[in-house]
Parts: sequence; structure tokens; C-alpha cells
Amino acid sequence: MGLFNFFKDRVKDKTSVAAVTKTKNAADEANSIIDEKSTAFCVRPNGIPQEILRLLWFSDGPMKNYTNSAKHKSKMIGEDFIIEVSFMGAEEPSSISLALPVKEPTNVESVERPQYFPSYSSLSPQQRWIYLDWVCVPILLWT
Repeated sequence: MGLFNFFKDRVKDKTSVAAVTKTKNAADEANSIIDEKSTAFCVRPNGIPQEILRLLWFSDGPMKNYTNSAKHKSKMIGEDFIIEVSFMGAEEPSSISLALPVKEPTNVESVERPQYFPSYSSLSPQQRWIYLDWVCVPILLWT
């Protein structure tokens, strides 16, 4: 984010932002993570290079591999009762949630840049599309 970015005219287009819907059968669910009919972008396991796919965290959907569990647990035992206290750890910022909307921007350059250390859930639908599009690019093309 540049020092004078607040001078740029930004048009917030919130039309056609749709939530992800579930597919009808398990075969479609395994092949299509984000429903093509309700979003402009579709993430498929075969569309993401395997060396990248194994590094991603998914908080829901058919490829769920991350669960936020209690990091600190404490148990106090009284005479006739037990009190258990647990605290959840910080949520994984890179965890991809398939329930969040994704929208292809009309102009990628006009999409506001994310914060310095963003989480996937804090990104706008257009920023999520840019991120998922970037994830689908093979590593060989990064150089």
C-alpha cells in the first residue's frame, strides 16, 4: 500500500458476490470445491500444482485438513464438581474457507492491496480470487 493510495478513486462493486453453495453429490464435491454457478472462480484439486496443494490449509470442504483446536486446557477439581477451562489458539491465517465468496475482478489493478499480514477470511471476494488464481500458477512460472 502506497503512501498516497487514499487519493485513488476506488469503486466498491458489491454486486454479484455470491456465497459458495454445496454440490448435489459427493463426486461433484470432490472435483469442484467452489461451485462454478455461484462464483466466477473454480478451484479444483487438479488445477493446483501438487507441490502447492500439499502446502495449503483448508478449514472446510472435501479437502479439509485444518481444525482449530484448544491450545490451553486447565482442569480444576472440587469436592463435587469439575471445572474445565480451555482457550482456543489463534486461527490459521492462511486457512482457505470454501464458504467465503469469491469474485473475479473486472480489473485486477483496481483491486485494493491487502494488509501487510492478511488472513484469508479478511480478504475481499476480489482479493480472494486474485490469491486463488495466483495459487494455480505452477512454480516454474514464478521465476
